[in-house]
Amino acid sequence: MAEEATLSFKHPDGKLQTVQAHISHNDLILNKIFKVEGERTVVIDRNPKGGLGISVKGGAEHGIPVLISRVFMELTNDHTQTLQPGDAIIAVNGKRMDNLMHDEVVAELRNCGPCVQLTVRPFEEAHQVLQLAGSSKASEVIDGSDRLDANEDLSRIPLEFSRLEFYYPGTSRLMMNEMKILTSSEKLAGFIKFASRAELDTYANQLTTNIIKSNITTLRGSDVRNGTIHFAGWMEQLSSAGGSQLSWIPCFVVISDELVYVCSKPPKHQNDLSTCKNVHQLHECLIRDHNLHNELFDHRTFCCSLQCDSRTRYYLSLNTKDQLQSFTLKVRKLTTEAIFKFRKHSYDCKMEDEGGQLTLSVDAGFTMIRHQDKKMLWSFKFSQLAHSFDDGKNLIKLDFQQDDGKTVQKVFSCVQAYHLLYCIHSFLLAKLSIFGINNDEMTE
Repeated sequence: MAEEATLSFKHPDGKLQTVQAHISHNDLILNKIFKVEGERTVVIDRNPKGGLGISVKGGAEHGIPVLISRVFMELTNDHTQTLQPGDAIIAVNGKRMDNLMHDEVVAELRNCGPCVQLTVRPFEEAHQVLQLAGSSKASEVIDGSDRLDANEDLSRIPLEFSRLEFYYPGTSRLMMNEMKILTSSEKLAGFIKFASRAELDTYANQLTTNIIKSNITTLRGSDVRNGTIHFAGWMEQLSSAGGSQLSWIPCFVVISDELVYVCSKPPKHQNDLSTCKNVHQLHECLIRDHNLHNELFDHRTFCCSLQCDSRTRYYLSLNTKDQLQSFTLKVRKLTTEAIFKFRKHSYDCKMEDEGGQLTLSVDAGFTMIRHQDKKMLWSFKFSQLAHSFDDGKNLIKLDFQQDDGKTVQKVFSCVQAYHLLYCIHSFLLAKLSIFGINNDEMTE
């Protein structure tokens, strides 16, 4: 389905209308498609000066057909004498015009030959449109056609921070194959009905892509602690904030070069991101595609989890498979880029009664240094890591395979155990990317 499509749109008041929908950079534009009865054929001979003796107004860009706004009887040779102001031009010499832009119809009228066969029909709301002509300059013949204001008779839904909701089996929130559109202020803009789930997904993917781009553009001036914003969009998060009953609530996720922000609402002002309470280092998070691993929680099909520490885990739902894949790939790509940017990261650890520092390095792998005398206690490459274990608290065990084939286990504790384990995962992900490996099967 293209970015421009004919769709069924239901207004917040329940009124259903067929519209021509166009996705622009910043708006979803809904043009009304009018159905008027009484088509008839009118034949006009072009006058010696080259004109048709008519003035026209409107066009598909204004949500209406091109209309006859004036008929100059002294310049018109209408064989049937039935051409009237307010007639919609449906076809010119058999070529359909009712969904074309103003300039396209004018060009066709100018170049269609000395004898023109117009298919026209009355347009029921013509009087509202033609009233504008009386307050503007006088109508001219076809070479100087009237134009409407670019925003007239259009419904524009701003994409910036807008949110889409889908139907989910087992719920009564929406009808099947229906999409709900909410504005940035959570005001209902309307519903779009599709013939199939495939059509819904395709159009929603295009719309979501433009929403995210619009959000990123708006947030470029925001107070971001580390780097440029690469993702800014709505998801739904599984929450038990209201008690023991689990429910899905909207959340707004922003990702910069090194950080992940999980907000309850979009950061519309420059300082909103700086005050966000849920901020996590990208390289210390673990993302898992539950759709890929068949670990879905309920009827939601396209879910992933973002684990940040032992207590913080976001279970997120996206609307389509493509959106899920795009998000998880974006997180992994930005994580890899962050690792190669700073190249090493260190954590304070404790081995028996000795304090130490474990450094993860793209170049050197694992290196444990004793705090007291700065002596290197052990060092291994990432390729030597065989297994990792933890007790769910602070204790970590790493098994390394030595050059002689034997396995040695290193045991230590770390207050930031989960951050360390997820950081190891990020370094392994970055190292594998060198060989072009997309490691979706990496485990915690």
